Parts: sequence; C-alpha cells; structure tokens
Amino acid sequence: MDAVSTVRDLAHVAELLKAHDRYLIVPHVAPDPDAYGSTCALALMLRQLGKTVMLYSDEPVPVTCVFLTEWFPVVHELPPDQETWKLIFVDGGELTREPGPVRTWRTWMNLDHHLDNGRFAEWIYVDTRAAASALVIARLIDPLGITLDEPIASCLFTGILFDTRNAFITDKCDQELFETIGRLVGAGARPDHLNRQLNEQMTMADFKLYGEALAGLSTAMDGKVVYTTLTRAMMDAAGGGDQAMEMLTLNLPKIAGGEIFILFKEASDGSVKVSLRSKGRLAVNELAKRFNGGGHKFAAGARFTVPMAEAVKTLVAACEEVVAAPQP
Repeated sequence: MDAVSTVRDLAHVAELLKAHDRYLIVPHVAPDPDAYGSTCALALMLRQLGKTVMLYSDEPVPVTCVFLTEWFPVVHELPPDQETWKLIFVDGGELTREPGPVRTWRTWMNLDHHLDNGRFAEWIYVDTRAAASALVIARLIDPLGITLDEPIASCLFTGILFDTRNAFITDKCDQELFETIGRLVGAGARPDHLNRQLNEQMTMADFKLYGEALAGLSTAMDGKVVYTTLTRAMMDAAGGGDQAMEMLTLNLPKIAGGEIFILFKEASDGSVKVSLRSKGRLAVNELAKRFNGGGHKFAAGARFTVPMAEAVKTLVAACEEVVAAPQP
C-alpha cells in the first residue's frame, strides 16, 4: 500500500465494501483487459455478498474484453439516482481517466496500481508495486470472505496476464504474483482458454492494419526512438483499430536497439492518443506527464489535441532529449 492511500489496509477496504449496498463500478477510459478483468471480478465478488452492482462504461467493449463481460455485463447508461450509489473507480489514478459522464459524481473509492494518484476519491488504496489492478482486487478475496470461483478467477487471471505483457514477464512479477496465479488456476482459471480469448482473436482487418503500421515504422536517434502511426483514414479503410494497437504496443519493444517506442493513434475527434513503451532504462511516465499523461514507469500514455504531424514532431523531439540526457 502506497502513502497516497487513505485506508488502513485491505481489511479496512473490505469493511467499507461490506457496509453499503449499491455500487457503480467504472474502469478507466479506453478500458483494457486489466481494467475489465479487475472491474468484472470486483463486481462478481460484491454480487456474491448480496450487493446491487452495476459496471458502467461509456465506450463499446473492446473485442479483447467481450468474453470478460459475459460473466458480468457492462451498462452504457448511468442510473438516475446518483446519490444512492457508491462509485468505485478501478485501474486509474486521475480524474481525467474516469469516463466523462461520471466525472461529476463523487468518487467514493479508488483501487489502483498506477503512479501519480490524483487523490480525488474519498477512500484510496494504491499499490504501485502490484503488477496489475487485478492483483489488487485478488487480495480482497480473503478479507471479503467470498468464494473464489471460476468466473472470478478467470477475470483476475486475464487482468494479470495482460498487464504483464501477456507473459508474466514484467519487473513486478514477484513470488506473490505467481502464488496468486497458482491459486486462480486452482479455482478454475484455464490459462490455455484465457490466452486464446485474449491473444488469438485478432480480426483479419486488424491484422492487415497491424502490417500497414509496421510497414510505416520510423526511427530517430540511430534507432533508439521507434515510432509509427495509425491514422483515422487507415483505421476506417481497414475497419479495425483496437487489436492492432494492442499488438503494436506489445511487439514494438521487441526491436533490438530501441529504447523508447511510440504508437500514435488518431481518434475520431482529430485528437491523437499516444502509447509510450520503454525497455526499462528510461521512465516514460515522466515523459508522458509533460503532456498531461501518465501511467506506469515503462508503459505510459498521453493525448494530444493537435494534428497528427504536429503530435509526432513534438513527442519525437521530446523523446530525443530524454534519450540524449545523462541518466542517473
């Protein structure tokens, strides 16, 4: 538990969750499999306790997360009686990462593992040493006294798998993580099935788009900065986008000699979403913060409200400065 947390411990979190009856759970904007794995698992756990629970997002469920929401459905309309619901925000530490329609709600609890928490919730539990928010949620199984069944275990396994680069290989994969994975598998999570659901459902359109983005790779600083773009025209022509983006952020760091890897993705409103990855020497979350972004030390993001060409020029120049600067 990090210093930004406002609870005593996980037992305190469990006490708070047991004390109320109606919960609205929300993942961060552009939710990924850790966000949905975490929120679906928490929703199932609270429902097992007899609570009334809704899981809300204002965005379509990504292809890679649809199977998770078959265990607990996502609603796309907010309940009218805001004051009777306790809002729990999972896997995001800044108010700007909440879905837009709920940012006017009072955030009752924030459960997260990201750096730079904005401290906007009444109750906060953050552990930046945890490899995934799904691991944080898994720690609530015993304090809540719920039965770990196959749906809960599968949601948690998926979240942890995704946030450890789909292979349990990040620097936060410690003994606790592997002990938790063993417990989830023992409760019915099937690694082969969940891996297929998460990593082997790529559409032909996204695969072609992935290839097009690879063909457009560019470099700076003698290959130390590697970047590519997904324009709106490319995505509209291919009829895809989300899975290609995930494949690119996962695989670009495999390029030898690179230190910072960037994917620029143009949104429908003309803004540019940026995903930053590092092999471990340079902290890209600090770089993302320059542009009102954030995230993990070696995996972060930001959003630019300028045209693609300007976003590329600005961020690549900033990356060159970071690469060239002496490191402590």
